[in-house]
Amino acid sequence: MASAEKAPEHSTASTEQAPKVSKEEYLKRIKAGTKNADEAARRAAKAVSDARAAVADLNVAYAAVEDAAEVEIYSARLENTL
Repeated sequence: MASAEKAPEHSTASTEQAPKVSKEEYLKRIKAGTKNADEAARRAAKAVSDARAAVADLNVAYAAVEDAAEVEIYSARLENTL
């Protein structure tokens, strides 16, 4: 018969506890994370604002091109009638 050997126990990262930190250190880390998140949110809001301004500029440019094309069409019609 085969001998019954007990398999060695292996610890995994999920069963190991994280090192203990003081309440002050924990709150300091939370505050730093919140500050970083706030800054990221401000940068994202600025990027959205910049994108909206760029779209508005494109709309103005598109309207100008449409107007120029319309002027060309009317000019061509006017030349044909003369």
